[in-house]
Amino acid sequence: MAEQVIAGAATTADAGRRYKKDLGLWSVVFLATGAILGPAVGFTPVSVLGLAGPAGILSWVIAFLMILVLAMSYIELGTMWPRAGGVAYYPARASGPLVGVLNAWGAFIGYSLAVPSIIVAFVEYLSYWFPGLFSNGTLTWGGIVLAFVVLLLMLFINSLRIRYMGEINNALTIFTILGLAIIILALLTHFHPSNFTSFHGLFPLGASGLLLAVSATVYGYGGFRQPIDYAEEVRDPGKTIPKAVFLTMFIVLIIFA
Repeated sequence: MAEQVIAGAATTADAGRRYKKDLGLWSVVFLATGAILGPAVGFTPVSVLGLAGPAGILSWVIAFLMILVLAMSYIELGTMWPRAGGVAYYPARASGPLVGVLNAWGAFIGYSLAVPSIIVAFVEYLSYWFPGLFSNGTLTWGGIVLAFVVLLLMLFINSLRIRYMGEINNALTIFTILGLAIIILALLTHFHPSNFTSFHGLFPLGASGLLLAVSATVYGYGGFRQPIDYAEEVRDPGKTIPKAVFLTMFIVLIIFA
């Protein structure tokens, strides 16, 4: 009975909507890469270093392997049923409408919390040059105003037609990757292998520290699901989605590890 309800709802929804398939491979890759680098760049590297020390670099590889298993399941679902909002559709199809609704609300709350965390991280890092934005571990009134303006800008970008939103996201993600590349190259000029062992070895905080760091890096990889969430607006999803997910995962692994 539940399956009939879901099928009927899906048919009705399909009849009333017409998504434009404006997203190509690299637009989808940059959507997912930007979703991962956004929260990960803000807080995760510092948290990982504090939790595991030099061994934190291994946490990115471990989390990559863990998320890869989950990603393959999502790829299979995304290519079989390329639906917008798959995070709610797939549980509903498998376990009934109530489970789909609960997953939809969970995703809504998660996305609602992720966006402010990214903006707070942005303002906090910006306070290095403008100290008046952040003080005593919290945003000042000036920082709050700036964060609100950035939030409105993000809302405007996401309200645009998917093609234009994708193009803007491509530019922002490329800018982010180039910035990280410059930082990485600058750090490599001051690379000292002894740093891996001089502070009580590679595992100064033991295996428990590494496992705690893995929990942080798993959060950083969470944006891998973007190609599946946008599947109904992707050109040739059967081929594009698997390529996009794997490319995204490897790009992020290279950047952080």
